[in-house]
Amino acid sequence: MLRLACCLANERGVAVCAPVHDARLVEGSVDNIDDTVATNRAAMSEASRVVLDALEVDVDVELISWPDRYADERGAVMWERIAEILNRLEGQVNHPGFHAA
Repeated sequence: MLRLACCLANERGVAVCAPVHDARLVEGSVDNIDDTVATNRAAMSEASRVVLDALEVDVDVELISWPDRYADERGAVMWERIAEILNRLEGQVNHPGFHAA
């Protein structure tokens, strides 16, 4: 259903950035964000009707505006770990005894 919703939204001019669990991250300008949201919701509703034999799922919307960014709890934990590892590696790279392979 998510794949179909992504395809439908994309075909209708919505910039689909990524699927996120059971949702999609889409991009739109401030000037036409209402149209982008409506088109995106319609695509998800249509996909649910096709896949679920006419059953239509509810669609929630969360708007995130620059300079804020989308982040979920699991992703935040992952990126914190990666930043820690990179900081440790950066210290090793600058260490005189470190030689890259």
